[in-house]
Amino acid sequence: FTCGRQYVTIDAIDKHVRTRKFMAQIQAEKASSAGLSGAFTIWVSDDDAAVPVKAEMSILVGSVTLELEKWTRADWTPPS
Repeated sequence: FTCGRQYVTIDAIDKHVRTRKFMAQIQAEKASSAGLSGAFTIWVSDDDAAVPVKAEMSILVGSVTLELEKWTRADWTPPS
């Protein structure tokens, strides 16, 4: 589910990145087999490329945060 626009900061980029935030829930039977506990949030760049910038997931033993470290798309600049 879309939760609107939000600025996020990640280590790979020296400025805030304008993103679209999405929150969702994985079905219980699929979540447990993958070690996930169901809830996750993802931020994608707020441009036509929609590059995944950051993700947070709940897992059985805690949580995991993923961040974009680098990209190879030469013509893409993170929106600010």
